[in-house]
Amino acid sequence: MNKIVFFDTDILSSFLWTHHEFILTTLYAKQMSIARQVYQEISKVPVLKKKIDQMIFHGDMDIIDIDIGSEAEKLYVQFISGTWNQSIPIIGKGEAASIALSFIKGGILASNNLKDVQHYVQHFGLNHLMTMVIIHLAYQNQMLTMEACDQLVIKMIKSKRRLPFETFSAYLSSKI
Repeated sequence: MNKIVFFDTDILSSFLWTHHEFILTTLYAKQMSIARQVYQEISKVPVLKKKIDQMIFHGDMDIIDIDIGSEAEKLYVQFISGTWNQSIPIIGKGEAASIALSFIKGGILASNNLKDVQHYVQHFGLNHLMTMVIIHLAYQNQMLTMEACDQLVIKMIKSKRRLPFETFSAYLSSKI
């Protein structure tokens, strides 16, 4: 059985802005979910909302609401209020909802913002995906060539996405 992958706004935007959402729908079809809070953040940008709405319409992605009074809601509120751990900076609503749902539902967190989510990933033992890992999977599955992967990373950076490497080749070199 495949685990649900909960995407936050930043990682989705990396693929949507560069017109590479097909990577996500191919690798994670029927496994992708976003919290209502992530949908609300994405919806502020009409072109991205349209792409997400298409993914939902085609059944590639679901929107998940956090139930009132649930354990997920309790965690979510603690994350956005800073009461979960006062030594950790407050995180955004989309990230908080994605983390809470990933933990409660035993899913995978897809988030680029390592600075904000790393403590939660470690504390809760979450499975975690980042953009470079997804691009690497696309490369391994022969969806993209090395050159296309390099160009995608460059395009993401030009679209103001923060990535740890300037090219996919540099990422691969770091793994050796």
